[in-house]
Amino acid sequence: LIFLVTLLFQGCIDEYQPKLDGYTKLLVVDGGFYDGDNLCEIRLSYSSDVYSPKPDPISGAQVIILDNFGNEEQLFEVTKGSYQTSGHDLVGIPGRSYKLIVELPDGKRFESGFEKLRPRVPIESITYRAEIHDDQRYTHPLEGYQFYLNTSLPNDTNNFYLWRMVKTYEYHSEFLADAFYNGRVRPFPKPDSFLICWKTENVKKIISLNTKEIANPDMKNFPLNFVNTQERDLAIRYTQLTEQLTVNEDAFNYYKLIEEGNGEQGSLYAHQPFQIRGNITNVNEPDKPVLGYFLVAGRSSQRLFAPPPAVNYYYYVFVLTASDYEDFGRALKGSSPSLWPIYLTRGGDPLGGLAWPAQECIDCRKRGGTLTKPSFWDVK
Repeated sequence: LIFLVTLLFQGCIDEYQPKLDGYTKLLVVDGGFYDGDNLCEIRLSYSSDVYSPKPDPISGAQVIILDNFGNEEQLFEVTKGSYQTSGHDLVGIPGRSYKLIVELPDGKRFESGFEKLRPRVPIESITYRAEIHDDQRYTHPLEGYQFYLNTSLPNDTNNFYLWRMVKTYEYHSEFLADAFYNGRVRPFPKPDSFLICWKTENVKKIISLNTKEIANPDMKNFPLNFVNTQERDLAIRYTQLTEQLTVNEDAFNYYKLIEEGNGEQGSLYAHQPFQIRGNITNVNEPDKPVLGYFLVAGRSSQRLFAPPPAVNYYYYVFVLTASDYEDFGRALKGSSPSLWPIYLTRGGDPLGGLAWPAQECIDCRKRGGTLTKPSFWDVK
């Protein structure tokens, strides 16, 4: 503790916290409408304070998608804040234009303009290769997998593309739950209950391309994202869903700004935070910003599974220190009931005594995953 306090006083960099007023409790729209009979999802939430972010989904809204021929579909709420099409009432047809209408429970109305749906371009293949990358943030080279795209784009200077990736990986807890405390210590009936989790999240990288920027639209081994062994993503089994989206120029420009902003994170000469305006308007208060974008696009996708790479070392913290084996009982008795149940393990003590480890080392859900295996996980 003395060492950490000393480090704090010896720090030579002041943290910059810009004053960002007026960005909380704004509507955030995430999702889109695509070609064919794909299920399309629109997620609604309120923005929160940048210094204390927390999920704030919006339930009970009316969400409608309509086309320029007067056809429409009202989406149904599948989980809190997540609204989905049926997949057959309103089908995405290339050449037609589509619009989003949102009415919140408080009566406020939001609309996008009509967005033209471009035809999809199929992905030929996604591959990966074990590589070692240098990164100035670390004193060691990074081992992992580099993912590549192979596809042939139409030779048209007016085409705009986005690539998005969603990753899912299996990971395991370090300890079994041998007992739990909820006022007194009790044996836990199934110690491996919280051993295995799966986590799905967006890859924090969006790639955009205007075909006029390239001489040869036949794209072979086009680099996508690099997944390294700093985290536990590749340790057990990893899969990545890559989407190739054919979009309009306005959507391309919007995501290009996001791509450029993300690429400068951590840079000494990065831009200061600024708001990127999407294509959705607050009908009641047109000057009040809305965050997010209603994306209308031709979409093709491919999923690829990857086994653990043959590397010498994973750099994520494998074991967090457990509480003192002799004195943690006193700490348990003084714990707040809001923390109960507290899971205990025998895994860290060679003599078999119980220990109170950090709960994310015993309950895999604490790292953001779920105990439910994805429906696609057993695909070879």
